[in-house]
Amino acid sequence: MPLYWAHAEYVSLIRSRHDDVYFDRIELVYQRYAKTEKGSKMEMWTFSHQPQRIGKGKRLRIITEEAAKTQPKLAWDEARPASRAAWQRFQEQAPNGSRAA
Repeated sequence: MPLYWAHAEYVSLIRSRHDDVYFDRIELVYQRYAKTEKGSKMEMWTFSHQPQRIGKGKRLRIITEEAAKTQPKLAWDEARPASRAAWQRFQEQAPNGSRAA
């Protein structure tokens, strides 16, 4: 059976190359995910992926392996570019969106 599958994939690739379009492509899905330049409205932060900047208007999702044991506070500065002086005027916010005291 693997030989039949491999031969079918080969034929599919030959046809795709000849037609200059991937044979098994679903056009609606291709248009939605490959052609549109609309990016995600959310930025993910993990210990292995720590973005240095987050675009204006994007939401930040922090992903950890365990739930936080204490109520964490987020600190940020709206000044551009970030500098040492900017950390003196940073803002804090609790995860639920209320300002930290």
